[in-house]
Amino acid sequence: MSGIVPVIGGNILGYWLDRNSISLKIRSRVAFWTLVIIQGAWWTWATVLVTRFKETKPTFDWTTPGFGAAFGVFVFLAMGFQLNYLFLYFIVHNIAESDEEIIRYAALIRGTESAWEALSYGLESLTLFTEAGGVYMSFAIWAVAIYPAWHLLRHFGVHRPLVGDESYPASIERVDEKGVISSGTSSGDEAGNEKTVEA
Repeated sequence: MSGIVPVIGGNILGYWLDRNSISLKIRSRVAFWTLVIIQGAWWTWATVLVTRFKETKPTFDWTTPGFGAAFGVFVFLAMGFQLNYLFLYFIVHNIAESDEEIIRYAALIRGTESAWEALSYGLESLTLFTEAGGVYMSFAIWAVAIYPAWHLLRHFGVHRPLVGDESYPASIERVDEKGVISSGTSSGDEAGNEKTVEA
């Protein structure tokens, strides 16, 4: 289940993000806030459980009452990891100005993930983090990350940046080596379909 559910969730998210008939602005914002809400719900669920388990220290089997709630959050968090990972690559695609930048940004994501995994393995050797601290810290990091993520993503599909805002993604108006301006949302139609014009 922990493998099948994330694959199904990832395919559903990918289908939504690839629907070019819907504007980039709508696709990105709906996906972002959906992920924020469900991930927040799952972290809340996990926080309640680990706080309870820290005191009760239960042991579960398939037929044990409460097994579904304990195992369910594990499955959903596994799906959340997959959905957030896929959405990060979608963001990379939309902020990169060239194929080379896509590779660099993707490598940065993988490197950051590996660094945090190494840190988590070390922290999990501490009893406090094993019992509950790991979930508490992850919940806090998730909450802190919402604003900077939104600050970047809110520009997707917007025709013009706010005055003085340097974080506007340059990929909204991308110039390739042949001097063709490719504009998926800034000069495309209202649905966000890509149009090209000679520079």
